[in-house]
Amino acid sequence: MAEAAPFRHFLLTRFYLQNPGAGYDGTQQLDWLEERIRLFETFCYPSVMAQTEQNFTWLLACRKRVPRAYRKRLAAFERENVVVTYKNRTFAGVEKRLKKTRYLITSRLDNDDVICPHYIERVQAAFHKYRATGAPTTVQNFGRGYMLDLASGRLFSMESKNRQYGSLFVDLHQHKPLSVYHRDHALLHLEHPFMLDDHAAWMTVVHENNVANSFRGREQDLKRHVVASPHENGTPTVQWERIWECARPELHR
Repeated sequence: MAEAAPFRHFLLTRFYLQNPGAGYDGTQQLDWLEERIRLFETFCYPSVMAQTEQNFTWLLACRKRVPRAYRKRLAAFERENVVVTYKNRTFAGVEKRLKKTRYLITSRLDNDDVICPHYIERVQAAFHKYRATGAPTTVQNFGRGYMLDLASGRLFSMESKNRQYGSLFVDLHQHKPLSVYHRDHALLHLEHPFMLDDHAAWMTVVHENNVANSFRGREQDLKRHVVASPHENGTPTVQWERIWECARPELHR
């Protein structure tokens, strides 16, 4: 019998799904999708493509009914480890990929947000520490990051242990498959053992169609991170790698 693979790591993004939360009525409109694709290709996608560790699969979950023109645009983002699914369920693309796998890692990322280049690498480092504990499940998250407010062009550093960038580790020999989306991100640490990486690893992008965020934190000097000329659509052209290089020292301790 073949030995079970040590783990499978899935980065999960609810790209175009119905969200039952209050205030999300507009998220099924095509104008919302148009704007979200623009944000995705400007902020989110480059940050995932820049990951230092590529041993993961990124699943972009969409509802079943997506116009052909938008399916074609989304298909342009697909790579060997980037897959768009049209099952109307975040977890749909995971279950069929778990054969001969002992451990499941799922991490969440909104389609308009940014992760640092070492995000996947650090999640997997935390996973190896989790394996040594023998626990059926554990939640991992990062305690520090940034918030970029597009309307004002201001950048803030933040500290928060339960932002929407967490991961869930599951030993499939001890527990049924679960994804990081099975509970609200702010409540996961109440249900599972919790590991915190006190590292600046994420950036929340606040924009006019982002109904779940408001900006706060310690303001940073965005001029250190921005190319002189902005995009013609008004979105600042940011050198994302410099966000992490120029972070205040206390954000990396």
